[in-house]
Amino acid sequence: MPVAKRSRTPGRQAAVLAVAGLTAILSIIGLFVWLDNERQGASTNAVWSPVPDEGNIFSPGPADALAQFVDETGPILLADTAGQDRDVWIQHLGDDVSTGWITFGVRQPDAPRDCSAEWRPDDATFVDSCDGTVYPEDGSGLPRYETTVINGRVVVDLVPEDEDGVDSVLEDE
Repeated sequence: MPVAKRSRTPGRQAAVLAVAGLTAILSIIGLFVWLDNERQGASTNAVWSPVPDEGNIFSPGPADALAQFVDETGPILLADTAGQDRDVWIQHLGDDVSTGWITFGVRQPDAPRDCSAEWRPDDATFVDSCDGTVYPEDGSGLPRYETTVINGRVVVDLVPEDEDGVDSVLEDE
């Protein structure tokens, strides 16, 4: 017995075309989002991103994106995932994204790891969670690390500055 061929209904064809069109549009949007993230070099989420062959130097991301993030949410706290107890705050002060970068430790060198300077946005200060010491928004009084902008990216030298601020391996470019 012959089998009758089903004819495609116009409604089914329209649904298939709609799904294909929607898939194409979402793919294009996804491509643009991916390309924009690639163009910016990173998201605004700070991540340890070592600079090759420099050991103690790392780049948390593009200066413009990080400055916007700090401006909107406050300084960026980065925990030392290498277990060397170098948790740091990255702060940006001023309007110029190529200057005003400051990186400093979250605690005094002899303090236990559970004691740290916590950001208080209401008065733009850091307060030590154990002894209540108040530090200004630039982290004065906490260990400092040289921070510069090179090729549009924030770069931090994790060799602590000495009292004169000269113990660094970063070279001016």
